[in-house]
Amino acid sequence: GLKNFAILAPRDRFGEEYGMGFWNAVEEFGGTVTAFEDYEPGETDFRKPIDRLAGLFYPDARKRELDELAASRARDEIKKRSRKTEKYFALPPIVDFDAVFIPDEPKEASLAIPTFAYRDVDSVQILGITGWNSPEFIQRSGRSAEGAVFMDAYLPSSTQSSVRDFSKQFRGTFGLEPGSIEAVSFDAAAVLSRIVASESGAQGIDRMAVASRIRQLSDTKGVTGSISVRDGSWSRELQAVTIRNSEFTAWDARSPRPARPATSAD
Repeated sequence: GLKNFAILAPRDRFGEEYGMGFWNAVEEFGGTVTAFEDYEPGETDFRKPIDRLAGLFYPDARKRELDELAASRARDEIKKRSRKTEKYFALPPIVDFDAVFIPDEPKEASLAIPTFAYRDVDSVQILGITGWNSPEFIQRSGRSAEGAVFMDAYLPSSTQSSVRDFSKQFRGTFGLEPGSIEAVSFDAAAVLSRIVASESGAQGIDRMAVASRIRQLSDTKGVTGSISVRDGSWSRELQAVTIRNSEFTAWDARSPRPARPATSAD
């Protein structure tokens, strides 16, 4: 049901490729990108780029609204700016997008997301990338990322026995929760191990036979779902993942989007 989108991306090759790829996909499905703002890689203060997205960075361009606010203050004899009178001084954000896509790693994204609520842009859907599928993102973003959605092949909360067994063994071995990268790596190693074992013989391992078997992979089950190799590239079935109650879970379009807690200016 989302139609209009904004993109907030780092000013580097990573952000450009993800941002333009997302833009192309939006237009392919009949949507519109209403704003694209970038920022320096490693940014820690996202007020300026978010203000530019929401029409707050150039107040002179909204002179008519500023004049109306001044007239309201004069009419109601409001002279002092305070929390109660803030609405008579500050321009409201112009939010002409339903969702914002943030293609950046957990550290930067976890700083950007709460800034939207801080700047009163708290009613938009947050969209991200597979890199968010890590305990680090939950830890850094806290409740501000509730309802965020991204795509991935690995869902830690899956009820599938293979996923539960993998998570249990990983925690027992490393004392950490596995993320998407760990799951993909595990599947790749497991597939290769099985193929090598099956191609081993008295004369050793036939490298060409192993390569041929890899190229022929089709619907092989792993902790990241069904794996195939198509046109020389690994292919997996992706699913939409969201965050509810600080846990990753499968996204359901029928469920209402949880409200992210407002961030106080204090």
